Amino acid sequence: MPKTTTFYSKKTFTPEQSMAVYDTVGAITAYEAGELDWEGTVELFQTLIDTGMVWRLQGSYGRTAVDLIKAGECTTPAQAA
Repeated sequence: MPKTTTFYSKKTFTPEQSMAVYDTVGAITAYEAGELDWEGTVELFQTLIDTGMVWRLQGSYGRTAVDLIKAGECTTPAQAA
């Protein structure tokens, strides 16, 4: 059985998934600091949309995600299928 990590949400992640969580947190921090370029911002929001995390963050993230989806920069999981 692979080694796993449990986060506060009680979800268990493999090391690879844990690294993805860490990278997302780093990208959010960079976004908040104004350090992401356009491509990095779109990639961050696509990741947040794909994981559903965007709908659990503060409202501005959800509104930005909706704007990016409407502009065709990001897709919903249903659009990607």
